[in-house]
Amino acid sequence: MTTGRSSMLNWDVLDIVLSFANPYEALQFSMTCRDGHNLAIPRFLEEIEFPLPWLRLPGAKRSSLAYPELFEGFRAYMLDSPYASDRLRKLKALTLGDDAFCVERGKRGSATEPPTYTLTLAAPLADVIRGAVELRKISIHYAEEIFDDVPQLIDAIASLPRLQEVRFWDADVLTLGLLSRMQSRPRKAELRVVEYNDRETDERWWGDHAFGDDRFLSNFTESLEVLSLHGGLNIIQELEPPMVWRAVRELKLAEAEEYYDQWDRQEREPYQWFQVAGREEQSEVDVETLSDEEGGRVQSGLFSMA
Repeated sequence: MTTGRSSMLNWDVLDIVLSFANPYEALQFSMTCRDGHNLAIPRFLEEIEFPLPWLRLPGAKRSSLAYPELFEGFRAYMLDSPYASDRLRKLKALTLGDDAFCVERGKRGSATEPPTYTLTLAAPLADVIRGAVELRKISIHYAEEIFDDVPQLIDAIASLPRLQEVRFWDADVLTLGLLSRMQSRPRKAELRVVEYNDRETDERWWGDHAFGDDRFLSNFTESLEVLSLHGGLNIIQELEPPMVWRAVRELKLAEAEEYYDQWDRQEREPYQWFQVAGREEQSEVDVETLSDEEGGRVQSGLFSMA
């Protein structure tokens, strides 16, 4: 398709067609011509998911493993002047999936060959989230661990004004604190509460929260319409016994599946199902200090579409 021919097409029809396309299909269409780029990029940027879904398809030419340049490149693309404001406003949904920060594959649930995660790779996303004032939906796996390693994400998410749906898996004190500080008033919340295990007594419990110190969605009493709680079913009774969420019309309470192995109470670290790379061995990547070759990879990567 050439630019001259594309200008003759019915843009209203193309816009409708793109509304049925997934982000990767929109990305492919954006590469056909300049007009196609202008039309499809808003659809592509509406929903960003890590790991990038098309890299997990059979036959993908690139690995879906996380690496610093991917997240630095995403930040550089989204904040690239003079396009930053427009691009950030197009971002409506952000998902950090269970393998978003996996840097070395392993066997989930294996004590000898667990996958390795570097959660500090999420640091560049704080700048993007802070500027994405039209963000409506955010979903984060391993939320508590990520917030512990990258606390600037807490402030960034808390500052967002228009979130309508939040989904945090492995939520505990830091996550509850974030929810209590949020400027947004979401209509839908889905939480999977961390399960702890005392290895000596084999005692298990959901959440490490404490009455009087922690709150649970007390600022969403007038906005929340859908609440899904996986595990920690006593959290409402423990933290907010007199609270009433007047707008709730759908409530889902379920004992969480054995999706993850248990967490260690003393170390507050996940064990068996994955290992977190040592923080002392990690360093933030400054795109400005990269060599010309490395900088070129960032600028010529997936998100360099200016």
